[in-house]
Amino acid sequence: TTDITTNTVAVSTAITRIAKRGGLTAADIEVSEMTDTLLGYPIQQQYNGADCIRPLMTAFTSYGSEYDAKLRFHKHGEAIEVVIDPDDFIEGSDETDKDTREQAIEYPRLFSVTAIDPTQDYTARPQVERRISPDVRAIGEEGIQIPVVVPPDYQRQLAAIGMKVSWARAQGKREFSVPYATNQDTYLKLVAGKPFALDGKRRIAESYRLEDGEIHIVGAYDRQSAYTSDVTATPALPPTPPPSNIGGVTLFAALNAGVFRDQDDRVGIYIAVAGILDAWPGALIQWKLDTDSDWQTAIASATQA
Repeated sequence: TTDITTNTVAVSTAITRIAKRGGLTAADIEVSEMTDTLLGYPIQQQYNGADCIRPLMTAFTSYGSEYDAKLRFHKHGEAIEVVIDPDDFIEGSDETDKDTREQAIEYPRLFSVTAIDPTQDYTARPQVERRISPDVRAIGEEGIQIPVVVPPDYQRQLAAIGMKVSWARAQGKREFSVPYATNQDTYLKLVAGKPFALDGKRRIAESYRLEDGEIHIVGAYDRQSAYTSDVTATPALPPTPPPSNIGGVTLFAALNAGVFRDQDDRVGIYIAVAGILDAWPGALIQWKLDTDSDWQTAIASATQA
């Protein structure tokens, strides 16, 4: 067996390398929270830096947001730093304080994650999370594909996390505007991707737009516990090794034995051949008496042991 964790790098290292190739420097990014281990990530076509980093964000439940003159990467499920007071909502806009909720039919019953499985010869293999609810009609199916090498247990946990996040998002969105700052809080501290509290519920800033004297926020329902899981992967059959093309040697025996069958009751000997490897191609059997000058073919092709 091979330890698949022998040659690894931190996700922070991969993000830093991609950012540098895109023209940024180490001082332009903050990746201290990205401590996960990366087994492998093939980039097989030409993409820009953002498109190369996004699969890593999906694979390791994280997000990136630019603020304070840096591109900063954080893990989802972090603690809330900003509490929004509904009294601070700015009136007069059609989009102010609009609460939407998805239809129950949009709740998924199945969530799949397809990633590169190092235990299956690095082939893409899905892991699936299913959910049945007695009081919600869940018939939809969702899934993601990530070109990242992850262990099967972690891939299965991603499917469980994706299911929980999807159900949380289906609880609805809150759309509103607030000023840059109030006497109690500075809402500029809230950036896209960060969680916040509103009316006793945890939400995440899906989008964040600065306008004239105000900040427009679209917040989706969020659960901090959704980003953890301890499930294990559905086991798979071990990969079948490719057949060998090495013929190997031939085992040969001339048997000094009695007659095995009545029809063999004549002058002669029994000869047996076999290969020691699966790719043994057979043997050409020849014989020569002491009085003969050349070898004679006894069996031109013995392909079975």
